[in-house]
Amino acid sequence: MPDILEKCEKIMNFAPDPMVDNYAKKQLDLNLKKYQNSIERRLADISFLIDDKHYPSFLDAIYENKEWNEIEIQFFHPNTQEVWEYDTPTRLIKINQQGKGALMVFHVDPFSLNQWNSKQEPIIEPAMFMSYLAYFYSPESIKAHTKKFDEKPLIPPKPLCPLAELWEDIRKKGIVPFQIAICAYTQKRRYLYQLNILDNFILKDFRDGKIPIANRIFRQPMDYFYLDRLLSLQELPDLAKKVLQVFFELDEANVADIEIGLGITEKMAKDNINALAKRGLIDTIGKPPRAKYMINLENVKKAAAE
Repeated sequence: MPDILEKCEKIMNFAPDPMVDNYAKKQLDLNLKKYQNSIERRLADISFLIDDKHYPSFLDAIYENKEWNEIEIQFFHPNTQEVWEYDTPTRLIKINQQGKGALMVFHVDPFSLNQWNSKQEPIIEPAMFMSYLAYFYSPESIKAHTKKFDEKPLIPPKPLCPLAELWEDIRKKGIVPFQIAICAYTQKRRYLYQLNILDNFILKDFRDGKIPIANRIFRQPMDYFYLDRLLSLQELPDLAKKVLQVFFELDEANVADIEIGLGITEKMAKDNINALAKRGLIDTIGKPPRAKYMINLENVKKAAAE
């Protein structure tokens, strides 16, 4: 932990001087521990090459490089004992400064008892890549904290954007990244990678083994772009974002589906569904207690564009 904390502090020190004091350092430590105590399980380890140079961690790479031409993310030691229902086994990702690149993936059968076929060759797919900070610490001094009257970060990170722009934003504002979402858009689908960049591994999708894969539907890659844009904004609480993602890939669902699938109380499920419905992001079909809900794709697009 001290080593990771030290690396995080080095990133935070990029922030304007008035924002970094002892209060900011203590809050960084608290937020770091909170994140590490709440993360999902590991699916595979990752390593980073920046312009063909290997770095021990993403934090080291950000600290040492103001800019870059190409990033390669390698995946290894996959946990084949885990459920890979909503995740795609991947060997590597390459991204250039413009957000173009390719990924090398394997396609597993989520309905098979033996999901992994070690003999299959990976598939190379060209893609456009966007990214956002899923979890982070935005530095603020004690003076700034006493003037803050809402829950939004004082220095919000840039929403969904090419990785090179996010990289620049992190260094400019001294925002400490804990988890980065990499979104790959190919001609036919979107792949999502949630990367724990503190401990160098890809995280298990929160739906794996909980939301029945048989009910999953795929939407167009550009539809996911709007979803990812909305998820990257600091407008929705974390649980509401999870509920939104569940509805996005289902035809419809009810309160019990969310309650059981996410392992939350009935009240929590209702509260989050109602919050999304109030924003117009999901539509209600029928009346309680038999009401069902479905995503309102047009309103998701409108909210993402605001």
